[in-house]
Amino acid sequence: MHSGESKLGRAYRYIYEALCGRHPDVLPWHFQWLDGFYLYRSLRKILPSLGGKVLDVGCGKKPYQKLFGSIEEYVGLDVIAGPMVDVVVQPYERWPFNDDYFDVVLLTQVLSRTCTT
Repeated sequence: MHSGESKLGRAYRYIYEALCGRHPDVLPWHFQWLDGFYLYRSLRKILPSLGGKVLDVGCGKKPYQKLFGSIEEYVGLDVIAGPMVDVVVQPYERWPFNDDYFDVVLLTQVLSRTCTT
């Protein structure tokens, strides 16, 4: 259950996911399908050949973990705590890892532009 989700909200999410799929396996009528079609297709080709120590930045629910090949370690990092998040970081602060620790860093749909005035 999502934090603070009502019964009606849970029912809506259940029906919507049954009809439209769930990230990253969404169907063409899902509102984000076109957005991710080429990304997911590329990741399904590339990720099985990668492995070792993997850092998934902006991991959320770690939807790409199952696509990797031989994984030695898989660490999920995000700015919001969640059941699949291993490390929570604050924006603009150093991450708690040594340089060159990871073999692969996965970063999709997490970069944004910061404006200062």
